[in-house]
Amino acid sequence: AAEHMFKTSTTYKQEWDLDKLCGDFAGEGNSDGLSSEERNQVRIGKQVFYAGIVDAKTSKGGPISAEKLGKIDFAGLSHNEEAKKACLKAYAVHTENLWRLVRETGDKTKAISIVDLDGIGMSAAR
Repeated sequence: AAEHMFKTSTTYKQEWDLDKLCGDFAGEGNSDGLSSEERNQVRIGKQVFYAGIVDAKTSKGGPISAEKLGKIDFAGLSHNEEAKKACLKAYAVHTENLWRLVRETGDKTKAISIVDLDGIGMSAAR
């Protein structure tokens, strides 16, 4: 049951071609090969989600990540499917990049992820 749950929880990686998506967000992809929808999703994703791997390590050598939401209208986002998809993909790219760094450092390494929610109230989550 656990193996099935794990496998089904990662199907988005294949559905979204996450390796290509990571390259697109990093600017490594051929932007000419992106559809206008894909280019728009990358643009929106970069506007609403600011994240980065900090140039620092945990005491065990793991990566440290900082996440901060950019300019985002949560109420408007709930009515915009394209923007929601762009946000999900941007977060998937950030998370995948963090996992890749964890895997590079060793099998028992842990990462630290700091989420900055400054300026975001509970009313924004509705």
